[in-house]
Order: sequence, then structure tokens, then C-alpha cells
Amino acid sequence: MLNRLGERLSFMEFTTQNIVSSVDLKIPLQLHLMQASNTSEMAWENRKFPGLIWRDGASKLVLLCFRSGRVILTGAKSRKQIDQEWGRLWSILMKFTDTRKGATKSSRDYAAELRREAEKMPCTNEDLFGSDVPAF
Repeated sequence: MLNRLGERLSFMEFTTQNIVSSVDLKIPLQLHLMQASNTSEMAWENRKFPGLIWRDGASKLVLLCFRSGRVILTGAKSRKQIDQEWGRLWSILMKFTDTRKGATKSSRDYAAELRREAEKMPCTNEDLFGSDVPAF
């Protein structure tokens, strides 16, 4: 815009710091299973943010994965880095697709469904007080 106003600008000695890209897998993702499978790289707190945050240690990329199947990749230094890593990341993501008929793509409905399932699970003393407390 400044060039259009008559200012002569040029970029010298610049480096790309961050490339952001996105993809729509068109299949819902099972975020709770992704997080449970790799707690050191993946964090999902659906009451705070609807997306799972995946900090891939191998590539140093950060992925935001949403129930709807949309994925945002960030932290890449080049297009080549994304092209090199995407195949591996895609194969991991495909393990966690929800292929059930009628599976919702809504983050809110998904979280409510998971809460209902958790409420159906039996509760033990260990769940409430930890393993240090003796049973009565």
C-alpha cells in the first residue's frame, strides 16, 4: 500500500519466520483419543479451547486440530518443510478419524457426548482419593 502512495520500499535480508497453512480433512477427529495417545506432545482442554494443540517434537511444527477435521499448521520455516512433514503427520491424524455414521462435527456436541460417557463410568475410591487411601 505504501508503494501505491509513492513510498519506494524494498525488502532486504529478510527471512521467513513462520508459515501458517490449513487443511480440511472433511472427517471428524477423535480429539480425546489423540490426546490420550500422546500426552507429552498433545494438549486438549475442551472447556478452554475447542482445538487440540499438537506440538510435534520431530518437526517442531504446531498443529491446531479441531473436531470438524480442520487442521492449522504453524511454525514452518519453509514450504519444503511442510511438504516433507505432512505425509507423516497426515498418517497420524488418519488414525484418529471418527468414521461412525452420524458422528457430529460440532466441538460443543462432541464435548457434551464425552461428558455423558464419562458420567456413565463407575466411580471407585481410587478415582476420588488416589491409590494412597485404603479401602473401607
